[in-house]
Formats: sequence, C-alpha cells, structure tokens
Amino acid sequence: MSISLLLVAASIWNVILAVAVSRKTRHQRAQHLFAWYLFWVAGWTMCTAIVICPYIYQPTALLFSRATFVCATCFTCYAIWFCALFPYPSRISAMIALILTLCGLPWLALSWTTALIKDLPGPEHVALGSDFSLFAIWVTVTTLAALLCLAHKLKSTRGLERMQIAYILTGMVGMYIGGAICNLLIPYMTDGSTTNAAFGPLCSLILTTMASYAILRHRLMDISVILRSLLTYILTICSLTLLFMELFFSLQRVARFYFHIPSYYASMILAPCVAALFHPVFLGMRFLVNRFILKTTDYRKTLRETSQA
Repeated sequence: MSISLLLVAASIWNVILAVAVSRKTRHQRAQHLFAWYLFWVAGWTMCTAIVICPYIYQPTALLFSRATFVCATCFTCYAIWFCALFPYPSRISAMIALILTLCGLPWLALSWTTALIKDLPGPEHVALGSDFSLFAIWVTVTTLAALLCLAHKLKSTRGLERMQIAYILTGMVGMYIGGAICNLLIPYMTDGSTTNAAFGPLCSLILTTMASYAILRHRLMDISVILRSLLTYILTICSLTLLFMELFFSLQRVARFYFHIPSYYASMILAPCVAALFHPVFLGMRFLVNRFILKTTDYRKTLRETSQA
C-alpha cells in the first residue's frame, strides 16, 4: 500500500511538471511534446499504482494492466518526437520518428486484447500474451533511437543547450533502464512475475528530477518562471494546510479538556478565526518561500514575466 501511495505521489508530480511545461513559451512544439510525454508517464505510473493496490478487484486490475501498455506506447512515441525536435528539429530524426510511430500505432488497439496480457492469475503474476516480446522490442528500438538522437545533438551543441540536453538525456536513460528491467525484462524472463513492476514507474522520478533541475538551474525551455510560481503555491499551501490543521485540532482539544467546551461549539468558534488568519499568514509564507527557498523576491514581477512569456 505504501508503494501505491508513492506511485500516486510520483504521478502527481509528473502532472505538475507537465502543466508547467505546457504553458505558452518560446519552444512551443518541443515543449508540448515533452508535456504530453510527462502526462502519459504520469498515466502509466497511476495505472501501475491501481494495479498493485490490494483492494482492487481482478477485472479492474486487468483493465488497468492493459492501460499501462497504452500509456507506454504513447509516451514512447512522444519521447522520440521530442528528441527529434529539441532543441532544434532534425529532418532525419523526424523521418525515423514517423516510421517508428506508425509501427507503434497498432499497440494502442492490441493493448486491450489478449495479445500482451491474457489474464491476471495472481496478485504478483500476469499471463503474458504472444506479442509481448514484439512490444518490448518496439519500445526498446524506439527509445534507443530517441536517446541516440539526443546523444548526437549533445555533441553538436554548446553552452546552455548542451547542459539542457545532458540533463534530459540522463533522466531518460535512467527511466528507460529501470522501466525496461522491471516491466519488460523481468516479466519476460520469469514467465510473468510482476513483483518488481512498481519500481519501473518510480524510475520516472529520475527524469522529472533531472528535468526540474534543468528548468530551475539551466532554464530548460524557458519555463523556470512558471515552475517557480507553481512550486511557491504548492509549498505554501501544503505547509499552511498542515500547520492550520494541527493548530485547529490542538485548540479544539484545549477547549474541550481545560474549558469544558464541547467539540461542536469549539469548532464553530475556531473555524472563523483560523479562516481569518489564513490569508495574511499565506502572504507571509509565500514571501518566505520566494525569498529563502526559490531565491526570488519580486513575486508580481514573476507573474508579469509569466504572462509575457
């Protein structure tokens, strides 16, 4: 259950980064492809979390198991197109991406059949279909083509673009190695064992961590302003929510034990007070997050830069 929650958290973080990337900035085409790549990675991670949850019925688990292959097909196609266009388009890479994408389109339909997964006979075992090995070969060839494209561009670029490509390439290599071993190689070699299947999607955190660092440190796709704003709100709201929840229940216990006020009346008194304090504390916390964590002081300037990006 804890691994499922960790997968859900990883999926949410992938969605947050995808929303930040999808905002309108200068590198629109490559940016949107990378955003969709992250969305489908998040879908793959979430479907895996549902499948390994012990409270899910077998038919539902089977449905989401097949959905993971749909997500894997989609993010593999988006990965090679992103690598073909970032940081500059390559005609040869685009042709290779088109051919491999056309080869991958049938998997969107075959994923819902018994071609890849026949059944789920046990909680940590799947009955693999006859075409599972072909799907693994297509994913491997397409991913390697994407990585080789980035590696070639890494040699031909300099300065900031070289650093950006290096971080993305490192993240994609880490994610592919983890995903291929845990979700393709081990099930194939062990006749369908999914004991380590959850660790494959968790390797997507390698990619999102490297991408986030590249965004904040090396202005990947010029969306650092947007991501800083999102991180400001996320850190501030999460911190204040935990703080005020603890404060509310602590005051409620004090009112009940020391002043003998029933919990119902204590809640009616404390709720407006906590609500009145939330906004000024939120402004102060937001300033502290900008000033000492994200190293930005002018929040209104940040919003203006975001709207003009």
